[in-house]
Amino acid sequence: MVRRALLTIALLGLGSGGATAGDLISACEQSLADHLVAPAGYHRVSATQTQKTVSRDDYHRMLIAKIDYSYEKTEQGLREYDAGKVPEEFSVHLVYDAPNAFNAPVRGVVDCVYVAFDGDVSGANGANVRLIFP
Repeated sequence: MVRRALLTIALLGLGSGGATAGDLISACEQSLADHLVAPAGYHRVSATQTQKTVSRDDYHRMLIAKIDYSYEKTEQGLREYDAGKVPEEFSVHLVYDAPNAFNAPVRGVVDCVYVAFDGDVSGANGANVRLIFP
């Protein structure tokens, strides 16, 4: 049985920094561990990383989905996007093995997505992610 989850890390406007893709993987695994029955039994099988520019429509949906949504903030965000402040989406596709409640090993899959400006993933951590189970 494959468990699938999407980790969507909160949309943050961050400054540039020296974070690496390994930092993003660590943040994803930290958050995932909080949701496993036996985190000590977690074993990463593979991690695939991708990066893409967020489209204006997707960015608009992200702004609307934020907890502190307001029309003014959304319009400001779109004006900034149109002026060239375009966010990028950093993704990690994790395949892992972890024991379930009966201590039987289960292969799981999780996608971790972090949206940031200036290519900086240093703000990603286990505390600012959201898990969505299909």
